[in-house]
Amino acid sequence: RCAPLLPSPPPPAYAEMLLMSAEALRSGISAAAPWSAPGAFDKHSLSALASEIERLPMKALPMVKAFAPSNAADAWARDGAHIAWSCLGEDCGRVHAPGTTVLDAVTENAAPLAARLSDSRDGSAATAAIGEWVRTLADTTGRPVLDADAYLTPPRGVSASLGWHVDDVDVLLVMLRGEKRFRVAGSRLGSPTTIDLTMRTGDAIYIPALNFHTGGGDDLSDLARNNHSVLLSVAHRPLPAAAAAA
Repeated sequence: RCAPLLPSPPPPAYAEMLLMSAEALRSGISAAAPWSAPGAFDKHSLSALASEIERLPMKALPMVKAFAPSNAADAWARDGAHIAWSCLGEDCGRVHAPGTTVLDAVTENAAPLAARLSDSRDGSAATAAIGEWVRTLADTTGRPVLDADAYLTPPRGVSASLGWHVDDVDVLLVMLRGEKRFRVAGSRLGSPTTIDLTMRTGDAIYIPALNFHTGGGDDLSDLARNNHSVLLSVAHRPLPAAAAAA
């Protein structure tokens, strides 16, 4: 369970963050096929949300997963083989020294880290701003959010998390800071890549359940390689058509 809400400055209004139309987002997030939308969100407004995530103490998070430095974006994910370590609740505060933030932890790990930010099962959120952002997204799209995670990539470290894999949920990705390459294919082995985008702050990608995808790669600018990145991943329960295909 998430720790009590942490004090934070008032977040930018959600309406100020969203640059694509609310109607386009609402229809897109119910699509059967993946799509990408460069510049969907205002990058300046998202930086405040990224900073809030980076400052989160490890002990305030219900779950954190650190991916292994040996991971590769072109590899195929295998169950459990790509996780360096994970922790739950207050134990996350014992993995590192007191006061360690999420940004501190990903820098020490030298590989991507995933931090749970909100969970619909108990309605909790790591901060008030994150909770408000998730609730407003759900209201705008009409799609309840199951959970939201932040994926942080360290500077000059490995950028791949799981390699090629599928999820059993529909996912909306929003780049909050930095750059990260994402590729998305179809739902069958050997499907051609339909999206190959180096995501930058404000870009969005929607991936329906059971579509193969991978994040990470070395083909980034020198500036991006020398700085960390923060990606928001929002999970939705699959729509009936996608669920039936499972």
